[in-house]
Amino acid sequence: MLYYGAQKETAKEIRNVLGYEISNIKDDKLKSAFQKILNGLENKPNFYTLASANSVLSDKEFSVKKEYKSVSEKFQCPLSRG
Repeated sequence: MLYYGAQKETAKEIRNVLGYEISNIKDDKLKSAFQKILNGLENKPNFYTLASANSVLSDKEFSVKKEYKSVSEKFQCPLSRG
């Protein structure tokens, strides 16, 4: 989620650290892969135990782009405004 909210230099740094750049993995492929993982996990709920914490905290005065809200909802990551 952090990567999808990042832009410009920050996004580039995250891509490099996570190895997406050197592996030549495009953004659309990343989104698709993460969604497939979530879908696969949801389809076999009795096959595993998964615990995760996924949330984004934003200042209530900070404007969050619609595109980011959409991605966070897609990955079941609620946006909290504080």
